Amino acid sequence: MRGTKGFFLLILAVAVIFSLCSCTESSNSPTFSDGSEDFVNGSDFTTAMHGGTAKTLTGNCLIYNVFVNDAESEWTAKATESVLGMLEEAANFLERRFEESGSDGKLSVRFTDASNSAFLSFDEAAPTDASGMNWLGYAFSKTEHGTPNAYLKQCVKNVSDYDNVCFLFLFNKAGRSFATPYDSQYKDCEDYRYERAQIFFSTDRSFEYFCNPSVLAHELLHLFGAVDLYEPHVDTEDAAKVEELFPTELMRFEPTDIFQAEISSLTAYLIGWTKVLPNEYGFLFD
Repeated sequence: MRGTKGFFLLILAVAVIFSLCSCTESSNSPTFSDGSEDFVNGSDFTTAMHGGTAKTLTGNCLIYNVFVNDAESEWTAKATESVLGMLEEAANFLERRFEESGSDGKLSVRFTDASNSAFLSFDEAAPTDASGMNWLGYAFSKTEHGTPNAYLKQCVKNVSDYDNVCFLFLFNKAGRSFATPYDSQYKDCEDYRYERAQIFFSTDRSFEYFCNPSVLAHELLHLFGAVDLYEPHVDTEDAAKVEELFPTELMRFEPTDIFQAEISSLTAYLIGWTKVLPNEYGFLFD
């Protein structure tokens, strides 16, 4: 996934960050303790934290659904109802885990239903994995909107009751879903200010990447700052320790029953639920 490249960064000086990209929304690099204490009130540990329209998974959050028909697939009423049911289960999971975390404040996750979602049609077939991450930009370049950002900005122009908003482009065909969060390490980060994921909906369990509530919640968490916790997104030498620390973490484990998964204190920190990152995770940022 685009949002996971280079997410375990060395502490960089602000000048270095500015030299890498033109986007400067993320805050200063973290200050580390002497190794004996937790990281308290640290700044961003990844460049995908606290940026774009989905800054933290807190407060009132809206998931805006865009159902896409392309040359290979189209949405039926039954399939639409099915994926919205999965999304409701994913939202319930996130709210429950937030409550269990003891975090301050509140979390309310809402999403557009079939009557309030957008439905689009494109003549060409969308690629079915992250290799096609630029396809939406290409498809929208042929429309009156010109870019996905312009279209999504229009979609939510009358939405003012939400603290954070993200978007799902949903395709009714098999594929590997992926997220494209706002990430300030990329020079094109402004193209992803309206943070979005592309979801490929297939309930065929013989397909490796079939869709379920865990997949939806996993991709949503990316948009709010979470990172993948499996190879190749963690170093090979760290993989065993990561597995030991995060055996049922949703960012490395996507069970059919989403409530078998957990949200670790690492992910809770990255998505804004807590301000303290346990020192035991320091090896990920060495």
